[in-house]
Amino acid sequence: ESLEFRAGTKYIARLANGYNVTKVTIPDSVLTIGEDAFIQFGKLTEIKLPENLRYICKGAFNKTGIKNITIPENVEFIGENAFIYSSLESIYISDSVKIIENNAFEYCLNLKSVKGMKNIEIIGSSAFRDCRQLETFELPEKLTVLSAGVFSGCSNLSEIIFNKNLKEIHDGAYRDTKITFILNKICPSY
Repeated sequence: ESLEFRAGTKYIARLANGYNVTKVTIPDSVLTIGEDAFIQFGKLTEIKLPENLRYICKGAFNKTGIKNITIPENVEFIGENAFIYSSLESIYISDSVKIIENNAFEYCLNLKSVKGMKNIEIIGSSAFRDCRQLETFELPEKLTVLSAGVFSGCSNLSEIIFNKNLKEIHDGAYRDTKITFILNKICPSY
């Protein structure tokens, strides 16, 4: 079953009865995917986000079957719980995104690859919690704080590539991972 939005649509609100939808077509006119828009669209596997999209709101793709997604240029933030419990395996996050809110990708149990993210300034608490297939993660250059629980429960995570601007690592940031030590590249040597 397919779902296609009309050209000229600017905002997608929460939809009902999407359990059998496998493909969604969104026109370039859409600027915002609203709160819980596609929540529990478990069979949804095919979607291309529009180039003009600016906001992915709270819970927008919660519990969907999407496996791969590209967050296009112009998106400024990815909302809280935006992809929680989804079937994501890989994500490309464009350079325009500055904020990934709390729990955005939590419990994406199959997530293996996160690319892009050049200008991310904030990754919220537990944003990638329990992404159990994630093995390595390169922190964006502009990120200064590693939030609480951000990688907690990522049981296969064995490498975090730090940046030179990181100043704080909060409690439990990488609890229950394969990380056993941190090579300190943060502090200057004298």
